[in-house]
Amino acid sequence: MINYADINIEIKQWQRLFLGRTIGDISFAVVTPLYHAYRDLYLRSGCVKDYVDGFYYNADIVNHRERGILICLPQGVASQDVMYLFRSTPILFFGFAGGMNSSVKIGDIVTVNEAITDTSNLLRLSPLSNLPVVRGAYSPCFLGKPAALCQNAALEKQADVVDMELVSCAEACAENGNSLQALLIITDLPGKTEAWMCTEIEQRKIAEAFQKALGIIVKEVF
Repeated sequence: MINYADINIEIKQWQRLFLGRTIGDISFAVVTPLYHAYRDLYLRSGCVKDYVDGFYYNADIVNHRERGILICLPQGVASQDVMYLFRSTPILFFGFAGGMNSSVKIGDIVTVNEAITDTSNLLRLSPLSNLPVVRGAYSPCFLGKPAALCQNAALEKQADVVDMELVSCAEACAENGNSLQALLIITDLPGKTEAWMCTEIEQRKIAEAFQKALGIIVKEVF
């Protein structure tokens, strides 16, 4: 009988080897599920696409040859799966989040120092400097009872923001010895203002925050 779990592990081992052989020492990785962020960072940073399409079935990857920096766009999988490609590597996650209390507003750019799991374990992150620092928790990106249950649990854990991927990414990084930073833009207020309910002014704030966040990443990483 074929053990598909073993096959998947072997594939990931070859992927890690290929990463190292292609770029040399990997000094830093940026992971974002946001296509426009990936594209704009790719164009701004001087990265190139050295990787064979299809080999990284779970991500598009470009690299900065001189600096050893990767930019990764997960494809059809969670960002957590991409995190497992790395060992003892500094990683920056960039994404969107919902604000859970009055300390954050739509259009804010925040960084995370703690991610709290479903079992209330605290995972430590390395916050970026000169940005509001928040605690993150998990909530699915849909309406209804499951979303409400997750949001209530996040409030009980005193989370400031929620998103779909940060907690699982932090778990993967802790398991593999990667240090994780997170840069998030607040795009909605769950239970109050959903993303599609934002006013034109709020949408403009989000767009401006997006460009400012990209500038922060380029300055901090490249």
